Amino acid sequence: ENPDAELQGKLLAEDPNPIDTAKRTLKKELQKVQEEFGRAGADISDSEFLRVTEILKIDTEFVRKVFQRCAGASHSTMDKLWLGYEQFEKSQGNPAMAAKYMSEHMPRYVRGKAAYKELSQLGNNMDFYAV
Repeated sequence: ENPDAELQGKLLAEDPNPIDTAKRTLKKELQKVQEEFGRAGADISDSEFLRVTEILKIDTEFVRKVFQRCAGASHSTMDKLWLGYEQFEKSQGNPAMAAKYMSEHMPRYVRGKAAYKELSQLGNNMDFYAV
């Protein structure tokens, strides 16, 4: 494995957005139906498209682990990340499990946020252009 492969995008998913992938995949078929039956016969409503996207398989355990690992790292987007993680867990439909997962990882989030604040305070006084 090339250590730079991740930077080159080789280890990343082919398309991180499955909805856009599905739209691109269906576009050719939709155009065929539009040509054959006219535009009105092939129009897909937003609610119908959302129903189809719910059927798409998403590896929730993988997404959960990524959120959990990022919650312990100290970076400037900690609050946005935590809000996204909360929304993700709550969207799974099991409030008890969502509360359990969030309570397990809240201390890591708080420590990461505190570490970022401390590091940014130390970095504010530095003159990066001093030789």
